[in-house]
Amino acid sequence: MRWLQPMPTSRLPNRGVRLRDKRRIGTQIQSGFNIAAWIIGGFLVVGLAMSGLIHLHESRTMRGLCELSAATIIFLLTVHRWASVMPGAFFARGIAKGSILLIVGAGSSYSQPPISRLELAEFVLYSLVVVALTWRFLASRPAMTTLWDRLALTFFVVAILNQLTVHYSFPPLWMALGLLALAIAWIAYRMGRRKHQGTHSPGNPTSAAAQLLTD
Repeated sequence: MRWLQPMPTSRLPNRGVRLRDKRRIGTQIQSGFNIAAWIIGGFLVVGLAMSGLIHLHESRTMRGLCELSAATIIFLLTVHRWASVMPGAFFARGIAKGSILLIVGAGSSYSQPPISRLELAEFVLYSLVVVALTWRFLASRPAMTTLWDRLALTFFVVAILNQLTVHYSFPPLWMALGLLALAIAWIAYRMGRRKHQGTHSPGNPTSAAAQLLTD
């Protein structure tokens, strides 16, 4: 199955304003419609997952399982499309806004309802770790989305949504489990890179033998 193989990750959309976009008008309009469709579709799938989780907590098991299963499958199949958007659009922005609130004061009018500095600091720290573990998808040439990434990012999103539907208590179990999934995927990515670099290093016997055979 294709989605089991590593797939190219879509780049984070450039939000800069192009004063001289050289593309044809029709191409620009089509691109705008595509982006709008992805945004609307993404919110609909998130809403479907939230509805499923809420119904599960309300003991409406069958309906909740159907909604959550449908949303999870869509998340899983489209991870390579939104892997660069999730950390950049949400958690990187959360770092910036959370840091500003820490400076101006958590109880200011910028925060409704007011939250404590400790809660803000926890969120900023959590967001920093999330961005660090998913930074490979934010580069100009994002890393390929592997099966580990698909599983980890899908579980992470579902875990975060589930955390929003339950009463908050410290430590937030589902947020921690989501972060653990990202950490496992990051370790798998680093091990894969190290193995790849070792296989293709100039002094590696396997690499040297392959070079002799191809010469």
